[in-house]
Amino acid sequence: MRRPAGAGDPVFRHSGYAELQDRARQVLDPAVFDFFAGGSGDESTLAANPAAWGRVALRPHVLRDVSSVDTRVRVLGRELPAPVCVAPMGYQVLAHPGGEVATARGARRAGALLTVSSRSSRRI
Repeated sequence: MRRPAGAGDPVFRHSGYAELQDRARQVLDPAVFDFFAGGSGDESTLAANPAAWGRVALRPHVLRDVSSVDTRVRVLGRELPAPVCVAPMGYQVLAHPGGEVATARGARRAGALLTVSSRSSRRI
């Protein structure tokens, strides 16, 4: 398994769906990339993903007072610092030796909610 290029870099930037997919193709074993990039059934959701990423946009509001912005939200009775949740992803050890454990640690450090896949590489 190759170490992802830039994994230790202080800044990792991307410009969109295609760039993320190209980067994954560069750093993952081809069979692992095919597993993660593939879809199920007729792959209709897989075909719709690039368009969905293209519809996500941030509307900047410039020259506004942001000194008292509060991004906290309550989810399942727990307060989170921001409305960020990590979706369930299975077999993460194929992409990184730490797999789901590393993702859980990162989510905890970020204060994000983590959901666990039924196809996790590790037991809960």
